[in-house]
Amino acid sequence: MTAFLQAINPNLWPIWARLMAAMATMILIPSVIAFVVVEREVRTVDRENLNAYLLDRGTQQRDTVTDNFSRIRAEARNFATADAQRGYILRLLVFGSNVPEVLNSLANYIDERMIGLGLFDGVRLVDLDGVVQFSRGFAILGGFLDIAAPGDDERNSNAYRAFQAAIELGEASRWAIDIIPETGDARIEIVRVVSNADGPVGYIAGSVNVPAVVYDVLARADVFVQTDSYLATGNQDTVTTPEYFDFSRQSVTQAPISQALAQRSGLENYTINGVDYIAYFAPILDTPFAIIVETPVAISFVATLDRIYDQGLLIVGVLVLFGAFSGLMLSQTILPPLGSLQEDMQAMGDGDFDKAVATAERSDEIGKLAQTFTALREQVRSVVEDQASRIAARVRDLQATQEVSRFAVNQRDLQPLMDNVVGLIVQSFPNIYHAQIFMIDEDRQYALLRASTGAPGRQLLDRGHRLGVGSQSVIGQVTEEGRVVIARDTTASDVHRRNEFLPDTRAELAVPLRIGDEIIGALDVQSKQGNSFTEDQVNILETMAGQIAIAIENSRLYEESVRRLEEINAANRDAARISWREYLNQERQKRISSEAGTYNFGASDDSLRQRAITEGVSVIGERTPRNTIPFAVPVKLSGQVLGAAEWELPVADFSREKVQLAEELVSRLAVGLDNARLFQASQRAATRERLVNEISAKLSGQTDIEGILRVAVREVGQALRAPQVQISLSADDEPASGKDGKNGKNGKA
Repeated sequence: MTAFLQAINPNLWPIWARLMAAMATMILIPSVIAFVVVEREVRTVDRENLNAYLLDRGTQQRDTVTDNFSRIRAEARNFATADAQRGYILRLLVFGSNVPEVLNSLANYIDERMIGLGLFDGVRLVDLDGVVQFSRGFAILGGFLDIAAPGDDERNSNAYRAFQAAIELGEASRWAIDIIPETGDARIEIVRVVSNADGPVGYIAGSVNVPAVVYDVLARADVFVQTDSYLATGNQDTVTTPEYFDFSRQSVTQAPISQALAQRSGLENYTINGVDYIAYFAPILDTPFAIIVETPVAISFVATLDRIYDQGLLIVGVLVLFGAFSGLMLSQTILPPLGSLQEDMQAMGDGDFDKAVATAERSDEIGKLAQTFTALREQVRSVVEDQASRIAARVRDLQATQEVSRFAVNQRDLQPLMDNVVGLIVQSFPNIYHAQIFMIDEDRQYALLRASTGAPGRQLLDRGHRLGVGSQSVIGQVTEEGRVVIARDTTASDVHRRNEFLPDTRAELAVPLRIGDEIIGALDVQSKQGNSFTEDQVNILETMAGQIAIAIENSRLYEESVRRLEEINAANRDAARISWREYLNQERQKRISSEAGTYNFGASDDSLRQRAITEGVSVIGERTPRNTIPFAVPVKLSGQVLGAAEWELPVADFSREKVQLAEELVSRLAVGLDNARLFQASQRAATRERLVNEISAKLSGQTDIEGILRVAVREVGQALRAPQVQISLSADDEPASGKDGKNGKNGKA
């Protein structure tokens, strides 16, 4: 979906496509507007013509049908009132005369004057009781031959009911209509009342020749537009051609029948099954019929509009193609110079800022665009060169920062770290010719110079250069306030203090070295150019200062940890030495040794062991007459040498790996010996604790002093294996003595 929307978006089209579309649209839109106007005019004119045609066609059909029905009515009147026939009709209806002369005369008249003229299918004479007295002719109704024979009873027919209605209304004649709904066949009869001096005696029923009188007149017309017609009654019965009967049954419910039967005529619009129709309506005078002539509204426009569309579409198509071709030709005058300008822009994008812009020589809008591009290209060149310079400086600054980080990670000694950092700063920043680091002393009174570059730096270090914290100097201010201090022009600065060893300084920058909230020193850099330090350089130096401060703190912590470790190791060594001295004292020995093997170690071997003990490293002796090589390995525990182990190996078996193996074994031996000593010490402590607990328990069982002293003398003597034990008690002002037995107790263990 996105691709489709992009494809139909004119803003994404190439210029030649836009020009073609624009030219085609410029022709297409006026053409469409013209077509719309023409169509509306055609519809208006066609509607007027259609109205005129329907009026003419409907009036013509109405007049023809009206004339036919008038002739039928006149013939029926003439037949009933003519002197020559009236007597025969009365004799037949009143007396029922069957005289051939009467019947033949009536038959001849009907055949010649009524059926013969094509107005009637047949004629019947019916008496007052509805009995057929005479019948001539026939009609096809509902697909069957309709013949009325003399003697038939017509009292249930529409003709008889029309006769009675005429008598009641005092009318001379009346129409009777029969319609078969299934087929649409219709029988229309004129009923003429026959009267004598006493009143009505019967009626003449003339069956109208419907196909000739009605169907032929109402047949579909295709002269201008297709029209269909039908006759309708107030009961919405319709009389029309068989092919239009079914549709007329739908139309009659919408058509203005009531207006026509109200003796009005005109044009009316209505809708049948969603289709708009226009119809002419009018009454058929002296009949129960109205005539409807109708046609679909749209059908009258089709032919005219089809011709307009056929010709117009061809013309518009040719014009649109011409417009598109014109747009393509126009694009060829615009696109080449734009393409050349695009190549120039591409060259600028590739870094070529010197390519000649050929279109800049033009004097039109494209030339002005090219000239604007040339000016813009020069501005871009300047910006690119400036940005390249700034990026190079930024890369240099970042590299310097990385170097400081590397020093901070790898360098543990504080002084080499500071010396390397100040040297790196001078190397990395061309505008800085001198850098130095100050550290605040323990009393926080002075900032002491600890690292400085070049010969001036060495002279300042040799002199013990220092500046007071808070003094009127860049270093004094930064160490007191803990913020960056810049003297952009030393000749006009109030905080810069001139240094005789650095007379070329024109700008000075100092950044505090901070650990948390504590200021421990400052990084100071100086330049020979005034206002030399950029904002980026200040940020880089602040970053470096943070790294330097962390490195200094880490170095200090490292030195402190090394010192603490040395103290711990010394304490461990002293503890090991004292513990083993006490152990040997308890064992009543000055030396513990053990030997194994086939050779006896002599005095020379003692010197080898003594060297290992004194030097604290493995000592390898000279080759012996026994073709062996002796070596001694010191026994160490927590860095304290406890003794030495000595081996003698045949020359063929001796190797450095054997010495390393011996060293590992001796290391394990030292741990094992110390574990054994500790185990024995713990056993002795447990024994002492047990004896103390036992003596305490026995003493707790005594209730008098004499008994307690007696038990104490006995138990202590046994525990210490002392042959003689004495416990004496005395007051402060009287010397203790046990001779009188009152304040002392003697006993033998």
